[in-house]
Amino acid sequence: MNKLNRESAEHCATGDSAVTVTESQLVFTFSDTPGVTIEVGSILAGETEPGYLRHATAVSTDGNTITVDTENAVLTDVIQQGEFTLEIEDAEPDPGTFPMMSALSL
Repeated sequence: MNKLNRESAEHCATGDSAVTVTESQLVFTFSDTPGVTIEVGSILAGETEPGYLRHATAVSTDGNTITVDTENAVLTDVIQQGEFTLEIEDAEPDPGTFPMMSALSL
């Protein structure tokens, strides 16, 4: 088995598995025996509603199910160096409004 990496995470998100997200756990259910392992300390991210970014604090496997106890993680746990670029398309916003939030008056 492999540690959970980008390729494995993409495998987890395919049709042969599902993830259930709760406040303190991620439960991965596979259609067959999981081909990945998740280690304590791993950072897990996914788009399953409402989206998640978590630290694994405990992991158990039972047949085709991997249950991961988690704590919330933050972006700086994943991105150690990078850039952020914001482009505003509305060059001439209405006076007294913020270009990205036209409902917000200044």
